[in-house]
Amino acid sequence: MSNKIIDISIPICKNMVTWPESVGYESREILSISNENNVNVSTITMDVHCGTHIDAPLHFLPYGENMSSIPLDKLIGDCFVLDCGSEKVIDSKVINQLPAGVKKVLFKTTNSKLWEDSKHDFNFDFVALNKEGANALVERKVHLVGVDYLSIQGFYESDDTHKILLENKTVYDI
Repeated sequence: MSNKIIDISIPICKNMVTWPESVGYESREILSISNENNVNVSTITMDVHCGTHIDAPLHFLPYGENMSSIPLDKLIGDCFVLDCGSEKVIDSKVINQLPAGVKKVLFKTTNSKLWEDSKHDFNFDFVALNKEGANALVERKVHLVGVDYLSIQGFYESDDTHKILLENKTVYDI
């Protein structure tokens, strides 16, 4: 195994793809050296679902913990990347392709192209983890799951996928 660090986060920018009803990202200059100030200062406005993000348990569980409860060691370390090819859903059949003992997994799907091909429009038909797949990950004691679009579960699906993972302290990032 290599100790190479690979940053897979999506850069934040004004015209990036956002979840419907998201405020997106905005930066506004409030002080400028060019206007006779001694500093440049800006404000940044965005919601927590902008670009690459992690859902805290509190997002879906009424008494869930906030982001400060997630140990940093869950978010770093060796990770297995599973290329899902042209699969339309990440279910237990896909999960069963993981080698035994994997604790951190990133799913590479056709979603990756949505960031570059979408012209900044949200795509409602993205590859996502279903309830069956979430249960399979919990059974395997996987504690970090990464996907390559704005949600781990399908847009039209119930919240079961989120709840199964969060109730079992499985962190997922997007």
